[in-house]
Amino acid sequence: MNILKKGFTLIELIIVIAILGILAAGLLAILDPIEQINRATDTKYLTSAGEIKNSVERYYASKQYYPWCTSAGCATYRAPCTAARSRTAFATGGTCAAAVLTELINTGELKTGTTVNSVINLEVEAGGDPYQLSWVPASKNVKTQYAAVAGNSGVYVAPIATDACATIGTAALCPNTSATCTYCLFK
Repeated sequence: MNILKKGFTLIELIIVIAILGILAAGLLAILDPIEQINRATDTKYLTSAGEIKNSVERYYASKQYYPWCTSAGCATYRAPCTAARSRTAFATGGTCAAAVLTELINTGELKTGTTVNSVINLEVEAGGDPYQLSWVPASKNVKTQYAAVAGNSGVYVAPIATDACATIGTAALCPNTSATCTYCLFK
């Protein structure tokens, strides 16, 4: 009597499972779910900052002064904004950035109910002009992308102190992708 055996041996199954495990680990390393979440977060920040920047420019085009000022030439400032250079977060109540956000919503430049992430800052130079929006990005991809660019929108500047950029409108290179640097969106 001849019995025909069909199927895989235990060794063959273990080898196949090991190969699948190695491929799965490699795929997980390539996709890096945390980096994907951080990229999405940075995209959200950039989009939000772009909307604010555009609304500030529309406001200026219609009134001939910025929303942190109350008259042309920035002779007077909207409370609590001041003539000194400032850096304030949009989501922090009682700040210049919060007052600017309210003014942009009240004049229809931004939709009612617009909220801005707490990480985005408004930086206004003494005298009311120029200005920039800044935040610290989360993803390694954004850091790598802009580590070699200087002097234009979308660059890093270091170090983070009271102001993100030494001079609004210009920036230095971020020394490396592991450094804590700020992404600036200039006027």
